[in-house]
Amino acid sequence: MSSPFSVRAGVRQGGILSLVLFAVCVDMHRLKSANIGCKIFDIYCGCLLYADDIVLLAHTLKSMQQMLNICTEFGVDYDVKFNDTKSVAMRVGPRFNVACKSLELDGKALRFVDCVKYLRVNILAWHHFKCSFEHVKLKFFRAFNCIYTKIKADGSEINTVELFKSYCLPHITYACEAIPFSKTDIHRLDNLIVRAVCRIFNVCSRENVDCLRRYFDLPRLGDIIERRKYRFIDQLIGLDHCNGVLRSMAYFTVSSAL
Repeated sequence: MSSPFSVRAGVRQGGILSLVLFAVCVDMHRLKSANIGCKIFDIYCGCLLYADDIVLLAHTLKSMQQMLNICTEFGVDYDVKFNDTKSVAMRVGPRFNVACKSLELDGKALRFVDCVKYLRVNILAWHHFKCSFEHVKLKFFRAFNCIYTKIKADGSEINTVELFKSYCLPHITYACEAIPFSKTDIHRLDNLIVRAVCRIFNVCSRENVDCLRRYFDLPRLGDIIERRKYRFIDQLIGLDHCNGVLRSMAYFTVSSAL
């Protein structure tokens, strides 16, 4: 044990241990022991956190306010200051657009918003869980235009395709294992790949595009998503510490997809 020392700053930005140290300091047991928040079977899902991004999930406003009160008490006990300008609230469900009582964190009211960004995923306030992909399109075209303009003089379509698969395609497939895509979403995002292939090879025929995609291993986005979801579920079931509840959830996910 070392002698006591005072901490005058938080964890290092981008540090390898920062995530672990933050998870150790945050006392989630308070929320779990209060038995407030969402659950999936017996698994507590009322608090999701990664680094300093925290999401609280509750099925009623009263429960959410109780969870916020617990967070306020935690902040007082551990001298943690919540950023009230970045902390917002959002509703998902049939009454998502109905005015309701405001929620308070550390004595300050939270703004109700139509969209929340968590781990690069934009979640919308809607009748059901829904995501927005407009920011994905912007990042995709920004990366593609940068690659295309720099390598166009080289005249090598093969190099362009490989760079496209490494730097552009991940923007579309990011977190696709967990995001509920609609058929319209998949069609619109797959169309980005089609437009990129047309521009790289200067073709416009759908048959030519399909032929090039098969040759360069660029399958349809729906097939990519399905493949990655099955791979994720296989890895989840294969974990030694994966309990029966997670195995059942994975099984029902696969069954519903078949």
